[in-house]
Amino acid sequence: MSVLCQEYIERHAKQKKKSWKTDVSNLENHVIPKLGTHLAATITSNDIAKLHMEIGREAPYAANRVLELIRKMFNLARLWYRIPTTMQNPASGIERFPEQKRKRFVTTAEMPRLVQALEDEHNEYARHALWLLLLVGLRVEVSI
Repeated sequence: MSVLCQEYIERHAKQKKKSWKTDVSNLENHVIPKLGTHLAATITSNDIAKLHMEIGREAPYAANRVLELIRKMFNLARLWYRIPTTMQNPASGIERFPEQKRKRFVTTAEMPRLVQALEDEHNEYARHALWLLLLVGLRVEVSI
């Protein structure tokens, strides 16, 4: 499983995700310590559900992210022929923890960093659009 985790990071996460370091952290902190020595083809839904439940006791949102990460890894493992193509994804069918939609607003302490980031933006259209939204007080709903 640890080999599959490394392959996932190198072949997928680093190339296609800006948040690949979060994936590395989740794998190193949660998946590899519990399942790293197992063969990927021998991992069961019960193993994944147990891991999800352990993480979820303290951090249900993080548990859901780890579950999504494992599901993606096994989908890619099937495409890469690292597991049998007939094997069912052990992370599918596991019920996620409920999540509350959160609203987040920029605080006065964060505003100078936001302004600096806007000024550093290379895309002129995006920069002007965001300034317009800020100056006229429009609120765009963004789920975090």
